[in-house]
Amino acid sequence: MSSVLSFTILGLFTGAAYAIAASGLVLTYTTTRVFNIAHGAFGMVLAFTFWDFSQRQGLPLWLSLGLVLGGGAPALGGVIQRFVTRRLGEGPVSVSLVVTVGLFVGLIGLAQFVWPPEPRVVPPFLAASGVQLGSTYVTAHQIITIVLSGVVAVALYMLLNRTRIGTAMRASVDNPELLRLFGGRPDTVAALSWAIGISLAALAGILLSPVIGLAYYDLTLLVINAYAAAMLGRLKSLPLTFIGAMGLGILQSFAVAYLPSDGFMSGIPAVVPALFLFVVIVAMPQ
Repeated sequence: MSSVLSFTILGLFTGAAYAIAASGLVLTYTTTRVFNIAHGAFGMVLAFTFWDFSQRQGLPLWLSLGLVLGGGAPALGGVIQRFVTRRLGEGPVSVSLVVTVGLFVGLIGLAQFVWPPEPRVVPPFLAASGVQLGSTYVTAHQIITIVLSGVVAVALYMLLNRTRIGTAMRASVDNPELLRLFGGRPDTVAALSWAIGISLAALAGILLSPVIGLAYYDLTLLVINAYAAAMLGRLKSLPLTFIGAMGLGILQSFAVAYLPSDGFMSGIPAVVPALFLFVVIVAMPQ
């Protein structure tokens, strides 16, 4: 029973990080109709930036977090929307995919140039704190991640469905010309969506980096796993996206725990997100 609880908590932690990343992806797509393939790469670069501030420059942990999430990530999102992805949602899907794949490759190259390969460690939040649940120890970092995922899901749902700016975000996709007639600014609304989306990618990357380390491809691809959860929500439902992310995290954790570690089944845990995505697409082809 203790092992089940341990792997359930680990799965919830991983799923919570997926949920945060997937929520940013859903927000960006819902409000701009651009599927951001580079979402995970943005999270990776900003996780490296957080490490640079907190470990190499020696800034306090919470100040580094504020600089990345409150300054760098939103600014980067606004710049990308203004100069790269502006009006991409109005064109063919293939064009937006090519552009975001270009961003994906470019961001990985940028990270390798700025931070050459070497061992790097990001300490977890409140490393000395945690809670004992029976024989299972739950770290403060895991608790913070799970709580933040719920806060993000509720906050985004309220933003999109209970506020004027959320209405403007949805209107900027449905009818931008009508929004302009009512005094709205579709480009400003889109920039805000990208700022929030990139900030959530950064938060997911920062939360995952103490567990998996700062590795260009590992961190990027782990955040990409959140795409499967976003697809369960059909790129528009935040509650379904949250449920899908949590379910995916638990499935992956249990696959690691209970499937044989040798033989042909040893590689299944690594492809659980891909299998999850395949099942979602077959079950909901629309």
